[in-house]
Amino acid sequence: FSFLAGNAKNPILVNENCSNARNFTKDSKYEFNLNDMLTKLSVSSNSSTASGFYTATSGVDPNIVEGMLLCIGDVSVEDCRDCVITASKAIIKTCSVQKTAITWYDNCMLRYSDVKIIGKMETVPAYMSAGTITDHDLYVKSINLMKKLIDKVNQSAQLYADGEVDGGDTKLGKIHGMVQCIKGINATDCVTCLNTLVGKVYKENKDKVWWLMYGPSCMLRYKASGVTPAPTPVPHNPKKLDVKTIFGVVAAATAVAFLVIFCCASSSARRILRNVFAFPKNKKRKNKVLDLDGVMINAESDESQHMRMSLDTIVDATNGFSDDNKLGEGGFGPVYKGKLPNGEDVAIKRLSKKSSQGLTEFKNEVSLIIKLQHRNLVRLLGYCFEEDEKILIYEYMSNKSLDVFLYDPLKSKELDWEKRMNIIYGMTRGLQYLHKDSRLKIIHRDLKPGNILLDCEMNPKISDFGTARIFGRQQKEENTDKIVGTIGYMSPEYALGGKISEKSDIYSFGVLLLEIISGKKANRLVSHNNQYLSLIDYAWESWCETKGLNMISDEEAMLDSSFSPAEVVKCVNIALLCLQYQPKERPTISQIADMLRSNNDGLSHPKKPSFVLQNMLNLDQHSEYEISQTTIEART
Repeated sequence: FSFLAGNAKNPILVNENCSNARNFTKDSKYEFNLNDMLTKLSVSSNSSTASGFYTATSGVDPNIVEGMLLCIGDVSVEDCRDCVITASKAIIKTCSVQKTAITWYDNCMLRYSDVKIIGKMETVPAYMSAGTITDHDLYVKSINLMKKLIDKVNQSAQLYADGEVDGGDTKLGKIHGMVQCIKGINATDCVTCLNTLVGKVYKENKDKVWWLMYGPSCMLRYKASGVTPAPTPVPHNPKKLDVKTIFGVVAAATAVAFLVIFCCASSSARRILRNVFAFPKNKKRKNKVLDLDGVMINAESDESQHMRMSLDTIVDATNGFSDDNKLGEGGFGPVYKGKLPNGEDVAIKRLSKKSSQGLTEFKNEVSLIIKLQHRNLVRLLGYCFEEDEKILIYEYMSNKSLDVFLYDPLKSKELDWEKRMNIIYGMTRGLQYLHKDSRLKIIHRDLKPGNILLDCEMNPKISDFGTARIFGRQQKEENTDKIVGTIGYMSPEYALGGKISEKSDIYSFGVLLLEIISGKKANRLVSHNNQYLSLIDYAWESWCETKGLNMISDEEAMLDSSFSPAEVVKCVNIALLCLQYQPKERPTISQIADMLRSNNDGLSHPKKPSFVLQNMLNLDQHSEYEISQTTIEART
């Protein structure tokens, strides 16, 4: 039931507790482990297998950090995700040096410590709040309701129960209650925890019309439906802008920047955009305008007509959207191979009718790709918006995507060192166009091998702009409360804090470089010197040992005539610079292009990357050493 007046965009802070028993220093190993642990919790809450309770651990003694996150059982996945993001950002500011902290919001609880807390039942610290209005007639009913719910939670695998009873003659209506425990403790400990906390409530606030009691292992809430509780406000620095204000300013600035750039674009480009995304000026407009749920397509304009294809043509091209023609599936829907009447092979993206997330990506891709033309970006050939079908037609990439070659033991042998370097150069040119050379600055947000397509000559083309962001030319960064991307490729400031910038793409680019050099997956642990390391940690160890040369494990590759040890060292150096923890310490894509053209002498030496999304699973020596490669699907 809805207890407080919170919502997905503005979770309400109930209380927080920072223990002063043990502190850490800034830029210490503990702080890095803390940020890593919070990132894991945030990523887990975004996954398609979201459960509402998550644990994470980072580091080893004496700098180990254990953390847990509990979302209220009746809260939606979206509300849970937003609460997690808000709590993670706030707690590292409020409890800036404390090793142990806990914060409660209306929709979630976040806790971490340098001592064991996962699977342990505790009743302190706890927070209680209650209303000022009393009604003694409800007292007995509330006791019976709480007893009933505690008995009910004892039988629940989720350790959660809620319910209501009739308030009788009282004007306050029905009585609602909720009890919940963290997962990882047994039902007996859960009942003990709840009974302990409810005993404290009735000792002090037995006849209040609403109260809540939050502990580290369990929580209870109770209210009569005729009242609207409000949490005790937690004081904040009045000089600081609140989150809502900051997001408002960022959104307004982004909108203004986009309009300025749009107006400055060439007249030809403006005509195309007006025609392809034109809203009718009045109801008497003669041209047929197709509505893509907010994006209007003038299908009969002179300049967009040549890109329009009929549905019959698309159906014929794909043999009726045959499964035999299916190339794969994206967040928007399926992709098919097709052959146009002129004999040209094409890739056809068909929006799934059931995918609201896909529609958002689809509209974003349409609005972006029509503005972008570069030899290292996939090219849009046409569109089809007929009946309830929404389809985009792209040039066909006969060699599919980079991941098909990198991870296949046989196909990877086709990627000699010369081809790998050509792919790196092409990716660099494409990203430089997006960041620097196009009319608009584009942040891709999901660079990974699967989004690097390869044509018949193995030239790379960046694809999939469904989650990309448009920046103003002078805009440095932007904040978002929805994290999109793929685990293993996201920068720390983006995965944890929602900060988007060109340096977010640079981090992903660095991971891509390591994969191209080594042929190893970013989401797979690597066996090295009797230990299992993430790809980034493995790259650092290799850098320290051989300047990265031992990342090339294929002897045949080293014997290839195009193989260049100096280029390997240079690329590993650049990759590690891209993976620096602080965004300001990462190079721009233009600087990377210069580095690739220069010799190794002028390159700065990297520091050890401090942020690694490793240990995403509870691995042991008999496990398959692969981290879940879940693509996060929370879209902005």
